[in-house]
Amino acid sequence: MNYTRDILQDVARLGALSALESLGISAGEISQRKARKVYGKWFKEMEEAHKILPVRGGSGRTGTIWYSVSDIIALRTSQKINAQVLIR
Repeated sequence: MNYTRDILQDVARLGALSALESLGISAGEISQRKARKVYGKWFKEMEEAHKILPVRGGSGRTGTIWYSVSDIIALRTSQKINAQVLIR
């Protein structure tokens, strides 16, 4: 696995996301359902371990739960950096 390439791609994603948020093109949030589809098992594990927390939630029992995309990408990047350090 090429951790350096993955880390650089994530950093580029964070920069692009920041630019989109500052221009008002994107809110920078993703629903829980979509995040589970996009990030899969890793996201569910981080959610259960309380390493990623929602930024807001809808009202009621079936309200939509929203997460910050930049928080998700930053957590994923930091874990890749830690894995790369452990491998070396």
